[in-house]
Amino acid sequence: MQENKILIEQLLRVNNILNEVSKKPKDFGTGDLLFSSEIHTITAIKDNPDINLTKLSLCLGISKSATSKFVNKLIKKEYLIKTKHQNNKKEILLNLTSKGISAALGHEIYSKNIFKTIFSELNELNEKDISVISNFLENTYSNLNKINSSEGVNNHEK
Repeated sequence: MQENKILIEQLLRVNNILNEVSKKPKDFGTGDLLFSSEIHTITAIKDNPDINLTKLSLCLGISKSATSKFVNKLIKKEYLIKTKHQNNKKEILLNLTSKGISAALGHEIYSKNIFKTIFSELNELNEKDISVISNFLENTYSNLNKINSSEGVNNHEK
């Protein structure tokens, strides 16, 4: 039982430090400071060119209104462009500008640097250990998401 308490405390410490890291805006090579929500929006669009707002909000796990707010900020900062779908003029598609591509590439480098020790440690584990950790994290996420949605807080579907 004491071991379980220690694991929960470790998980909470990891969560707390990730929250602290993500709260601080960073320059990903463009000269602008971007918040975590902004760079993750940029990254999602890089990974899904010609994405519409609905699909982007699902990708990010946030509401369409919150996604729209990030998108409009990033358009003003010249990271994104909106275009109309060729076959459906009502549908708006999102893509990165050259500045957005630079930020996305800067974020990739940042992520590789920040997570390289974690990847190094994970590479030392066998498949069974990885599976146990993955199942634990997935179950924890699922249970917390259920609690979160039952309390009327934003539901972050995977």
